[in-house]
Amino acid sequence: MLGWIHYSGGQQLYDELVQQELKLEVQSFFLGPMPTQPLGWFKKGEIQKPEDLKGIKYRTVGLSADLFKQLGASVVILPGAEIIPALDRGVIDGAEWNNTSSDMTLGFRDVSKCL
Repeated sequence: MLGWIHYSGGQQLYDELVQQELKLEVQSFFLGPMPTQPLGWFKKGEIQKPEDLKGIKYRTVGLSADLFKQLGASVVILPGAEIIPALDRGVIDGAEWNNTSSDMTLGFRDVSKCL
């Protein structure tokens, strides 16, 4: 994406959209993207389709809490320090936090089946 932004006209197209179409006086500076975020870490293994979320106790916050409720998950809102112990004890079936590298550092892969 950054290659397109910096070398193939993406910045100009974005600026045109923001300034001319949306009429915003904004200048954007695109930087290195955050690593890919996983759907979550689950005790029961992979989630392959939306139906797999039905009935699971899933830790998330913000707008995704509403989304996961609509998908049938039972949303549990926990602070970061409580996620790993809750997964380990089976209080929740799955969780998300930040990104793959920080999730692994916190120990998500140690208490779930997804790598």
